[in-house]
Amino acid sequence: MWASGEISREEWLSLKRSLGGRAQDMEADVARLDRLEALRRLAGTGRAIADGWATMNAEQRRAILHTAIDYVVVLQAEPPRQVFRPERLQPVWMG
Repeated sequence: MWASGEISREEWLSLKRSLGGRAQDMEADVARLDRLEALRRLAGTGRAIADGWATMNAEQRRAILHTAIDYVVVLQAEPPRQVFRPERLQPVWMG
């Protein structure tokens, strides 16, 4: 439509931004649905996962965590700031 002169360049750019944002949102929704489906497949296997955790490699563990955790909240550090404190990391589980 822009090439034929039906809409201005500004209108075309505005539509492009709008559609680009919507496409990204839809891609994120699809990815979330894929993760939810993977999480459903894991449902009821908690004991098996816990029993096998020690023998899993890092990639297997990462895949499980990626499926089960939506995001992680990192709490503010208190002095001394260079010390790792796992309690500052609060996972928000998928669901």
